[in-house]
Amino acid sequence: MSKVGMSKQSILFDCLLRFWSPSSNAFLFSWGPMSPTLYDIYLFTGLPLIGLDSPYLIDDSSAPKLAPPRYFFPSHRAVMKQYESCTGEPSITEHIMFLWVLVCQYIFCPISGKPSVEYLPLACSLSTGKVYNLGAMLLGLFYKGMNSCVANNPLSRLGGVVWFLQIWAAAYFSKLFSFPDSPDPLTIISLMQGRFDLSAVEFTAFLQDKSFDELTPPPKPHIGSFSQPWITAHPRYQDESKESIFVILFTACVHHRFLIVDCVGGRPSVAAKDNVGWSFELYNPALFARQFGLFQVIPHSSYQVLYSLHLSSCYLMNFAWF
Repeated sequence: MSKVGMSKQSILFDCLLRFWSPSSNAFLFSWGPMSPTLYDIYLFTGLPLIGLDSPYLIDDSSAPKLAPPRYFFPSHRAVMKQYESCTGEPSITEHIMFLWVLVCQYIFCPISGKPSVEYLPLACSLSTGKVYNLGAMLLGLFYKGMNSCVANNPLSRLGGVVWFLQIWAAAYFSKLFSFPDSPDPLTIISLMQGRFDLSAVEFTAFLQDKSFDELTPPPKPHIGSFSQPWITAHPRYQDESKESIFVILFTACVHHRFLIVDCVGGRPSVAAKDNVGWSFELYNPALFARQFGLFQVIPHSSYQVLYSLHLSSCYLMNFAWF
């Protein structure tokens, strides 16, 4: 993704924002609610779906300790320029700074367009090989950005995660896009290079009058579809079969949950402190089954284990916060 250019399709965003519902984190189209899911995140990015799911809760005692930069970096390029003349094996600090730029510039994309210190502890921990739920982090930030756009000036607060909305739309509304010469099925690169062909009036009419059958169905999850290095790297899955891993991760995609998207005034270890405000976005997985043509079957036994891990990772989410 860092090697492929991507032009912003403004007409697409202007139309889609009119149908976004902050109360359900979904687009309310003529055929019913529709929204990006955790499996969409995985499908387009391959990001992990397990582990801690908020950078605000990361306090890894085994990770290298790197103090926040003493001066402000005006851009991602400024960070890279500081180390591009280095020779030999990358140092630990250089590795961390690379990961910091990676997660800021190409995944979470802060609205400022500059490296954000809040993701520095995450980069420090990632440098040790730890696996985090980057998929849930990205989806939570996407929901937050969409809701801010509806409540405030459109596109002023969606920030860089607008790239995910464009890829998602290009995949599901591919019949309305033109792509460079590319084989079928569409790849993530061709989706990034797609050009939206309709006017605002034509696309709005499509969203108001058409049916779900006129969209492009995404690939359905299957055994082996969750084959990624981050799965084999996680100690919890080393002795699991492909079937059990599929059930656990598929269950993570189809169950309701809260995505932590903000921690007011907090940084690592803040969960242990009092008087801290939290911000959550609701993930509504009931949309998952309909979008992927699946029955909403919930394997409760497998989910119970995952749910317990999720609660413990969030310090039991302390429901007194509500």
